[in-house]
Amino acid sequence: MRPAIFGETATGFYTPGFLLKNLTDWLTLFGAITAWIKIQSANSALIRASLKTENRTYNCIGTVLAKNGCWSFLKGGFVLDSPSNLALLLFQNSDDKDIDITIDSSSLQPFTDQEWRFNQQFMINTRAVTIHVSDQQGNRLQGAAITINQNWFVERFNAAVFENELKWYATEPDQGKTNYTLADQMLEFVRAHQIIARGHNIFWEDP
Repeated sequence: MRPAIFGETATGFYTPGFLLKNLTDWLTLFGAITAWIKIQSANSALIRASLKTENRTYNCIGTVLAKNGCWSFLKGGFVLDSPSNLALLLFQNSDDKDIDITIDSSSLQPFTDQEWRFNQQFMINTRAVTIHVSDQQGNRLQGAAITINQNWFVERFNAAVFENELKWYATEPDQGKTNYTLADQMLEFVRAHQIIARGHNIFWEDP
């Protein structure tokens, strides 16, 4: 894909991006994006990829901490929840400052659920990872502490109960638009380790 330049009237800044046509067939697919990013006019910047469709804006579908003068690899993905005939894939500085962004070797690939899960299982525990912590807007969170408790949990428990991840405000943050991605990932994790998933009574604190 070759990027174009898009202007934003609110800020007067210009940002590289791609015009994507007819993503309606992607409703049952996972979209995976990759791109090499290089910046100028700043020592470093958190570059955020976002996707704008006719009905929704996905503010952060991938991030990378890019440094001046060298190429950094951005990888991300998205799942559409409504048809889209025209969409914009944009790459922006997360703090909205005007910097020069160069994109090379970008790719957008669809995957079926089966292909995605096969690749997911293949990649588990096979490589080192670098974790960047950001909020929903793609802003870097300074001083974030990360603790991985999966091994600790697997070694000590043979049953699990999902709580907030299955409540309505987690699976349907926008009325009529359900998303069970996190719950499905948790169920996949416990099944892979032969851990029983149990339910519990739910008493709503909000009417």
